[in-house]
Amino acid sequence: MITLSNLRLQRGQKVLLESANARIDVGQRVGVIGRNGTGKSSLFALLRGQLHGDAGDVRIPANWVIAHVAQEMPETEMSAVDYVLEGDEELVRLNAELNIAEDINDGVAMAHCHTELARIDAYSAPARAAQLLNGLGFAQNLQANPVNSFSGGWRMRLNLARALMCRSDLLLLDEPTNHLDLDMRHALTVALQQFNGALIVVSHDRSLLANCVDDFWLVADGTVKPFEGDLDDYRAWCAKSWQLFKQDQREQPNTNNVNNTNDGDSSNLNKREARQQATQNRIALANAQKPLKQKLAKLEKALHSAQTEHSELQNWLAAESAYAPEHKDTLADKVRRTSELAAQIETLEEDWLMLHEELEAIETQLNV
Repeated sequence: MITLSNLRLQRGQKVLLESANARIDVGQRVGVIGRNGTGKSSLFALLRGQLHGDAGDVRIPANWVIAHVAQEMPETEMSAVDYVLEGDEELVRLNAELNIAEDINDGVAMAHCHTELARIDAYSAPARAAQLLNGLGFAQNLQANPVNSFSGGWRMRLNLARALMCRSDLLLLDEPTNHLDLDMRHALTVALQQFNGALIVVSHDRSLLANCVDDFWLVADGTVKPFEGDLDDYRAWCAKSWQLFKQDQREQPNTNNVNNTNDGDSSNLNKREARQQATQNRIALANAQKPLKQKLAKLEKALHSAQTEHSELQNWLAAESAYAPEHKDTLADKVRRTSELAAQIETLEEDWLMLHEELEAIETQLNV
């Protein structure tokens, strides 16, 4: 298992984690939740060895293979299927050893390699790679095309397929659905459900988290800890945390100086200058509110429309007549549209929450 013990992680002047303790066991599936900027991506970099803690310990078993989705866009003439196959590092190593054994005609080494290749089911690897590619939208006639013939978004899908192909003990996924449409998200969900290793995933895709993880880690207030509850409980936690933040802001002393400067010069302003500064700040904040309110109104309208259509479709699908033979084609379209709307509603709700928080933050400053 992997353990974090009294971990401290600092980036520049900002302390992301302080005395953090967590562990992940063999085969455990964890979704990492928390606001942006709390250290979720830095935690991944720490587990991959790209960052090192400023204090405390990170213990990873020496024999564990950790896979992740590379963010670099691959530039190679290698075919898409071969690129994905190379994600299985054990397969690559054994094939290289077999080639050497065959070159020197070492029968013992060749037998050993063939035994190990059979153990990892290497001979079905091309079919598994093709299946992964097909699930992520690569038709069979595209799988032999060179990697550098695909656009950036499709290359990111290749990196995802390559990570899934890796025979890993731990798979790290940071927003893996960003470049995927609804059908591809479903394919990824199925692939992750079949993955046997431990999984840590950061995602705003509620459907992916609900179907692929068993436990949640909350990154907040400088620590990592298990979160007891589901995604609805997390949303309630976010709302409660925001209310506590607003209360704390309102209880702070009113200094009549919204934007304090680092060198303390503003403390020397006379009362008139201070009032002028406060007025300018209020005007700036009020101006910042306007486009956000307009965006919020549009978002709420879109959310209401999506929810209404989704509800109507659910009512239609609940009727026995929907499954009559004459509705066969219509049924498939409506089921597909219902799934699309469910994903759209989740995204709109997340956007609404973040936008509402921005407006609340401005309102809090205006009331100080």
